[in-house]
Amino acid sequence: MFGVPYARVLNAAFTYARLQGGRFNSPDRGAWYAAFHLETSKAEVAYHRGQDLREIKWPHAETFEYVEFLADFRGEFHDIRWRTEFRSCLALDTYLHSQRLGKSLLRSGSAGIVFPSVRDKRHGDCIVCFRPALITNIRRGTSVTVRFDSFEAAPAFIVHGAKRGQ
Repeated sequence: MFGVPYARVLNAAFTYARLQGGRFNSPDRGAWYAAFHLETSKAEVAYHRGQDLREIKWPHAETFEYVEFLADFRGEFHDIRWRTEFRSCLALDTYLHSQRLGKSLLRSGSAGIVFPSVRDKRHGDCIVCFRPALITNIRRGTSVTVRFDSFEAAPAFIVHGAKRGQ
């Protein structure tokens, strides 16, 4: 995408996939993941950064900031919330089934998936969009500082300048 606000952020979501992929995308193609609530976003982001620290047993304090980007979506998304046949796609320890589902839906022309967060059971609904052109009205949201005292520590959060809903 080009010529739209935050095009670099949008393109990065699809260009720089994690080495092991995401829940519904493989390592060879990224996707845009978003949470419906800030609490869910914090839980998801902190979990993945914490995984990186645990993987290398990082013994030091680690602080990082992330910026929440709000967006609108167009298209029809597959909703797997409350659908027991997709329970294996929400496993805590593997993306095997969910990546298969994502690949199949992407090939069939799907816009993406609405799914429950596995990191935030209280607030957590998420969306993954497979196609950049379906993401519109990207705007900057809240900035969040996340601190881990070590790889074993729970994250602490500081939310800066809440702009949610703008």
